[in-house]
Amino acid sequence: MSLISHRRVLDHIVPLAFIISGALFGAYTFVHILFVERAPRLAFDFQHWNDKHLARAWNFIGPILAKKDARVVPRVAAQAYGVVVDIG
Repeated sequence: MSLISHRRVLDHIVPLAFIISGALFGAYTFVHILFVERAPRLAFDFQHWNDKHLARAWNFIGPILAKKDARVVPRVAAQAYGVVVDIG
């Protein structure tokens, strides 16, 4: 298998992994709010569920992505000049 075909496979696997992990974290968050926090009204409050779901997902995924970016950020920051705006 060539490098291009490996890249094509990864291009399909990575988004699928994010979709599946998002669904799993969403279901876990719903069950946690419903049974652990014992707040059924909040489990069906989309804004509350969404806030908890995204916080839970980023607490798990964030450190994994940060390790990968830790090598790239210093090189990019060294090339920056003028006004640098960090959005996100």
